[in-house]
Amino acid sequence: MIQILSQNKIVKITLFSMIASALLIVPLFVFSEESGSGGKVPVSGSGGRVPSSNQTITIPNPLKVTTIAALVERINRWLIYIGAPILTLMVIIGAFQILTAGGNPEKVTSGRKTITYAVIGYALLLLSSGITKIIESILGA
Repeated sequence: MIQILSQNKIVKITLFSMIASALLIVPLFVFSEESGSGGKVPVSGSGGRVPSSNQTITIPNPLKVTTIAALVERINRWLIYIGAPILTLMVIIGAFQILTAGGNPEKVTSGRKTITYAVIGYALLLLSSGITKIIESILGA
């Protein structure tokens, strides 16, 4: 069955296609290599000079961690800090659902589930730090 598209729909499809292709092509130009540089990039503070092969370039470590275990511990700590306000918000939302249920048992059950799942999620976050410590001790890291 042949479907005739309206002019408005054709314009939308064409515009979407142009935007999508632009988003896929632009990174090719952005990440392209400057011709003649051989892949070497000037060192900052060197006056635009390209480093010689015996010069070392050090990249600072923005995470300040040296092992995967330390990275996992830092991410876990961050999730616990972020999870506490989210837990509080979800408990308030669940309590609001229960208070505004108006005798509807489905809404009361929904509020209880919201609170229960929020507490379970935060408990898993708290347990995850212990689990990572157990895995570290087993692996000897």
